[in-house]
Amino acid sequence: MGGSPIIERENRGTPIYSSEFGYIQHLNMERLQEVATQLKGIIRLNCRPGTFVSPNRVIAYIVSAQDEIPIDDKEKLTEAFIIDKSRSFYADPRFGLIALNEIASRALSPAINDPGTAISIINSYVRLFHLWFKKPDQGASPNVKYNRIEVPEIEASDIFDDAFRPIARDGANNIEVMIRIQKALTSIYTIVPSDVKEVVVNTSQEAYERAEIALQYAKDLELLKQESLHFNVGT
Repeated sequence: MGGSPIIERENRGTPIYSSEFGYIQHLNMERLQEVATQLKGIIRLNCRPGTFVSPNRVIAYIVSAQDEIPIDDKEKLTEAFIIDKSRSFYADPRFGLIALNEIASRALSPAINDPGTAISIINSYVRLFHLWFKKPDQGASPNVKYNRIEVPEIEASDIFDDAFRPIARDGANNIEVMIRIQKALTSIYTIVPSDVKEVVVNTSQEAYERAEIALQYAKDLELLKQESLHFNVGT
């Protein structure tokens, strides 16, 4: 989003609350940068596109030397948060993952019974996660365009839950789907940074445990165990 990572500090700053109910669809980063510059301070976001907010939800903090933030500046800040009744793909990558898993879950329903579509979605996840965690070119630095805005990162555990948990739940009794999940996670494990590897392994373990409950044929379970990432990496 062009901002800086959040810096933990003792004083969070002045809280700014949402003025509406709904999902944040977009953030006007230029407007936020303008307000922060006028206040000679830092705006620390407490949400990202895709977050559901209400008037009791803190959407940002203003870290400034000023004791009181002018009402006009607060209004300009809240106007930079574009809120609507539904989520949008434009600036919300997690919503894209959720849309894909809803297609897969529908395909796995007893009425449709189309595991091939679910497997195709899992294959798409492999490509998407390889792009997501692709290493930047050597010497490349993060593009910080808005140096007065601190933005929370997307948690790795959230995106893996978005992608794999619904399919693992709805496809737990299908050996082909469960094997494909484990193979996909094994592929993704090889390219994620070290601090994300544990998340991938935990996702593998949870998927296996769901299958362990649902699969009735012992040889299917043994085959899945051989493919499961969390067994193969020794955890």
